[in-house]
Amino acid sequence: MSVILYGLLPLLVFVVVDIYAGMRWAVGSAAAFAVFDIFLTKYSLGIWDPGSFVALGLILALGAYSVRTKNPLYFKLQPTIIAAIFALMLIYFQFFGTPIGERYGDLVTKQIPEQYKGMFTPDVTALMLNRIGIAGIIVFVIHGTMCAFAALKLSNWAWLGVRTVGFWVLAVVVGIVVGLLTGASIPLHG
Repeated sequence: MSVILYGLLPLLVFVVVDIYAGMRWAVGSAAAFAVFDIFLTKYSLGIWDPGSFVALGLILALGAYSVRTKNPLYFKLQPTIIAAIFALMLIYFQFFGTPIGERYGDLVTKQIPEQYKGMFTPDVTALMLNRIGIAGIIVFVIHGTMCAFAALKLSNWAWLGVRTVGFWVLAVVVGIVVGLLTGASIPLHG
């Protein structure tokens, strides 16, 4: 559940508190919930997620600048900046470093339950992870662009909808398209 809500709580709190108490309180409340989100992620996933700390830093920096300039646009660009960071990281790994599939294929294969291990060899798992990496680049670039447009042109609620529901819809659509374009049949062994 935390993965689905990842990063949503601070932004939802910002939108609601902004309606009733103004931007200064909205930014402060969003920062408080970003800290809560860090601990929620630690509790639910068992790790301190570096992305949550980046999100908190952006909420604090962009929120402070938004309050200073009395313009919520800077705060609302936080999802666009995070999408750009993730897209650039995936581009680097996929095309200039060690692709995600090669980097994590063996690790993911070891996590597969015993009854399914015969179906997923490390090569098959690496191929699937590489496809996910390519799909991730496309999703983050398109979603970041959509979030920037929403921040500039749409209401806070519409922006929040693009940030949350828009991401998951886009991820499913891109995943299907990438699967179809790259040959959805993955040879399963066993």
